[in-house]
Amino acid sequence: MVQALKESAMHDKFCQRFDEGMRGIEASIHKKGGVKDYGKVCERIGRLKAKYPSGDRVYSTDIKKDTKEICTQIRWQLQPAVVPARAPLCRADT
Repeated sequence: MVQALKESAMHDKFCQRFDEGMRGIEASIHKKGGVKDYGKVCERIGRLKAKYPSGDRVYSTDIKKDTKEICTQIRWQLQPAVVPARAPLCRADT
């Protein structure tokens, strides 16, 4: 049970860091001088997915671009079917 709690906490931390990384990429799209090129944005997202594979498994990402290969929007959302069930914090042995 302790191992399950530890793994759940590690998974949550990776998901949180993945989400923060995606927010940073999204923020750079909307900033002046930020990375907006579609190829570069995909590369950044790929690096983030490689760094946090646990977070990558539970999020789906979608990148919108215009005709000039400039990213206009990034969306990522949690896939509810993939989220692992939480281990109960306490168990009654009756």
